[in-house]
Amino acid sequence: MDIATEVRENRVGHSRAAAKRYRWSDSDREATSHRQRQGEAFPDTPEMLAARTARLVQRNGLPVEAALEATRTEALDRPKMYERILGVAKDLQAWSFLPRGARAARTVARIAVRENGREIPIGTGFLVSPRLLLTNHHVFPDAGVARSAVVEFDAQVSVDNTPEVSQRFLLAPDAFLVADEALDFALVPVVPDATGRPVGEMFGWNRLSVQTGKLVIGEPVNIIGHPSGRLKEISIRENRLEARLDDFLQYQTDTEPGSSGSPVFNDQWEVTALHHSGVPRTDGRGRILRRDGQLWREGDGDDAVDWISNEGVRVSVILKHLAALPLDDERLTYLTEMGPESGLQNLTTVRTTATATATASPSTDGRSASPSTDGRSAPLSADGLSAAPSADGETIPPASDAQAVLPAMNGQTVPPSEDARSAAPPQDTRPVSPPQGTRSEPPLMDPRSVPPPGTRASVAPPGDGRSEPPPEAWRSVVPSQGGPPVEAGVRAAPLRTRTGLPAAPGAFGGAKHLVFLHGRNHEDCVPEEVRRNWAAGLNCGLTRAGLPTIVPADACFPFYGRRLVDAMRPLEALQRSPRVAVGDPVEAAAPAAGSTRRLYEQLIVEAAARAGLPPARAPGMEGLSDAVHDGLSWLADTTDLDRLAIAAVFGDVAAYLDDQRVRDAVLDCVLQELPRSGRMVLVSHSLGTVVAMDLLTRLDPAVEVELLVTAGSPLGLDSVYERLISGGPYRPDRVARWLNAWCPTDSVTIGCPLSDRWQDGPDEVPVVNATGRAHDIDEYLAHAEVAQEIGISLCAPAWTAPHG
Repeated sequence: MDIATEVRENRVGHSRAAAKRYRWSDSDREATSHRQRQGEAFPDTPEMLAARTARLVQRNGLPVEAALEATRTEALDRPKMYERILGVAKDLQAWSFLPRGARAARTVARIAVRENGREIPIGTGFLVSPRLLLTNHHVFPDAGVARSAVVEFDAQVSVDNTPEVSQRFLLAPDAFLVADEALDFALVPVVPDATGRPVGEMFGWNRLSVQTGKLVIGEPVNIIGHPSGRLKEISIRENRLEARLDDFLQYQTDTEPGSSGSPVFNDQWEVTALHHSGVPRTDGRGRILRRDGQLWREGDGDDAVDWISNEGVRVSVILKHLAALPLDDERLTYLTEMGPESGLQNLTTVRTTATATATASPSTDGRSASPSTDGRSAPLSADGLSAAPSADGETIPPASDAQAVLPAMNGQTVPPSEDARSAAPPQDTRPVSPPQGTRSEPPLMDPRSVPPPGTRASVAPPGDGRSEPPPEAWRSVVPSQGGPPVEAGVRAAPLRTRTGLPAAPGAFGGAKHLVFLHGRNHEDCVPEEVRRNWAAGLNCGLTRAGLPTIVPADACFPFYGRRLVDAMRPLEALQRSPRVAVGDPVEAAAPAAGSTRRLYEQLIVEAAARAGLPPARAPGMEGLSDAVHDGLSWLADTTDLDRLAIAAVFGDVAAYLDDQRVRDAVLDCVLQELPRSGRMVLVSHSLGTVVAMDLLTRLDPAVEVELLVTAGSPLGLDSVYERLISGGPYRPDRVARWLNAWCPTDSVTIGCPLSDRWQDGPDEVPVVNATGRAHDIDEYLAHAEVAQEIGISLCAPAWTAPHG
């Protein structure tokens, strides 16, 4: 069977499966239609409407002024308010809609196969990283088809409606190919141009996001592709989402067979789905019907089919599937290039033990197959990699060939390995202009942040007073995909304490100290685990910056979480279990009446005003005032934290600043764990940045603060810095260097950049953290521009300033 025929038959099979799903979802579509007839423009769930509205506001998909104007004239409940805002976003588009669409279109390519001396168009694909092209499995059912394919960018007409000169590239399925028949997707690298430049640098690429909120039922979708192999065409806006299934989206739009593999965009040009099939009308036995009502037969052609809808694979489902694949380091590198919102950038690579490798049963081709838990050899996967099941049933990716690890820092400058030297700067999520000599439209992403294959976290060598890591196992120290960052390679379970942790003796030569100062909500945490999480994020950033990584035990970790809660109990400041709170959980998270309560409300109102909320009424006497409720809602809608989290953070900050007993309890607890002399690198987060500023007034005079790092800090609010022991906003005299990292979607950092208010303020580093983790410390530390300042300070030789 020739390739074109195989692709066509595979496509027909997917069309039949799509028709079955369409019939199964009849009741959902009927319910949707009924709600639309009742006047609902977007008949989706309240949760999806809220998520979509928040995403639009956070990403400037809709001007805040337009949202206010649409909702200020009458009292609306939340679903009606969301629907009103979404209606404005649908009907009015910013000028940038057109150039952003043109920019997205450049990432789309026509796919053809070379067969019998001819090139036959078989589908569409689009770039999702500097190197990877995404299309359908039925377009590339195996590596052989991909090897014979040519992808053609700029196969389109110009603004003068004359054909442009297209650019053609081959694919590299032998280097990397991930495909799934059920989800009908294939991911394969495009061969770089003759100079070695990745195609994403020339045409841009699309950031895929695993997050929800990209599209709701009733919203329009836009598709760019090569229907029937023609030059690039766009189906725009007069299409709408009909149904959202577990793995697929169904939508009304005009497409043709060559559109297989096209991106399905929302109006902000975010990819929401991978188009894979039209939905044909079928009879009661599932047979495809023609437009004249007769049975469709193979020879009738696709044009004769009575197409009634279309179907695409949800991007979030594809990304979750990719995150679960057992891949080695080299293949993981391809996935980690797909941007921070993909959820793939910080995949943890788990190393199998040397013992398991030594005892693995040899396979017939000379490769080792890892033994399974029942003593049998685990079968080799299709790519020749063994997948060893872990004790809990999860598949552990096999180790690739061993590479040297970076030496730990011990107070001397250690040159990084070749892999670390080649580490690129972190992902810049803003569009950037292409290099000189390429097209004028900027690509969607700056692809310079490709993590090098084989970059590793370091394991400290023995002999310096620290614990020797087990020789038979080690893992890279990076944030994990499914939960908090972890660092493995330690055989015994850690001692689970609730007190602070000193640094290991001799860490960084003994004269230099790395201190992690945590924020709120740690009262129930295990300090060892929290310290490992901080080190995991920092090591990720250090690796990206090409610097040696650290061992968690080398960091001093003062722990005041329990002391803070105990000191606040007399204030009845916080309900520590919002899930069991009655009434309004946000009210339960607020401090009780009194000066702390007034300061808390002042912080919320000030932060909301800084975020653009118009002035509101003064605080009331009972319960949260309208101004505070409005402020919390505004901050939640315009940043990445929910109302309860925002209330809890500012509640703790208010308690610390307003009550001297609470402040003294926290500072005394931290001071007990700190070194009494030497050079200090102090890294602080959230409430910990406020504690750090006060701490600087009480440190032992023999301590020199070489670097202060504040991340996710509220120090930019007047109500905060005016209540510091130093009186702020003045740069502390004893701090040699100060770096402040903040994220625009982190509501705690609304007052940033600090340099706007602080005299001789810090060096500012704005970063873009992953959606849903805007305030997380491991996200902040994973950025190379943050981590490199810490790494440079730790690598520099320690010295003691002369006294007297």
